[in-house]
Amino acid sequence: MMKINFNVEVDSDIIRASDFFGKVSLMIYPIQRHVEASKGQSELFIYFKGNVPILLSTNGNFKDSKVTRVVKVQGLKSVDESFALGKAILEMAAKGNLKVQSDPEIVNKENLDSQISKLSIHVLTVLKAFGFLFKKVKPAFAKAQHRWNKDVSSIVFTIDYHNAKGQAIWKKRNQMVLLKGAKLDNQIPLNKDGSVGFAARLAQKLRSDNASAIDGDKTTQDIVLKSVNEVGTLLYFAGTNSWKILKDGNGKTIDEYTVVK
Repeated sequence: MMKINFNVEVDSDIIRASDFFGKVSLMIYPIQRHVEASKGQSELFIYFKGNVPILLSTNGNFKDSKVTRVVKVQGLKSVDESFALGKAILEMAAKGNLKVQSDPEIVNKENLDSQISKLSIHVLTVLKAFGFLFKKVKPAFAKAQHRWNKDVSSIVFTIDYHNAKGQAIWKKRNQMVLLKGAKLDNQIPLNKDGSVGFAARLAQKLRSDNASAIDGDKTTQDIVLKSVNEVGTLLYFAGTNSWKILKDGNGKTIDEYTVVK
């Protein structure tokens, strides 16, 4: 891991990072600020959508509704060095599976020397400290969505998890029916400090609300609940993905029947 020391100055909505590779410095600002190219100086502009680059250019007048922030690399020795730095950054972004647009002069630039490669690594390392990314990041796991359908309303799903057993039918979009004769897990899970957790408290409330249909650890009547998760909470205090627990006679889960792909 590379360790780089640099100075940071903050002026309103502009951030300046300097003293990390000779006279090279970075100016980071929102697109609304519109900082133009400095006359007589060689610079490189990196345009970002969020924290991901979408364009490299030596032109500071690029306009696009997708752009949210801009990084201006200053202190470069020549226009040719601006193109070379842009090409090095472009290649590193490509290795990170990012498709970044750029000026033709940057794309066509050849023969990058070792100093430009080092400079590009320093620039990207400093930008990483400010949350900018030069590689595609897999999106965070999204919670699966499920959709009720008429066909699933006729299927009896079996539950067999820990000490709980039972059968349930997803009758309507907001109506899960736990059939009478189900066996409840009465071993309440506790937190490390011995307290009763949120899921357990919710289970106790559901059982209290439906006390007339419960005798000991057995249900004596059908119980209408709002969701698959409520069924799992009532029966075994949740703690697992109930969409994978409810299964038909062939072992196919309710998740497989209803997940939105």
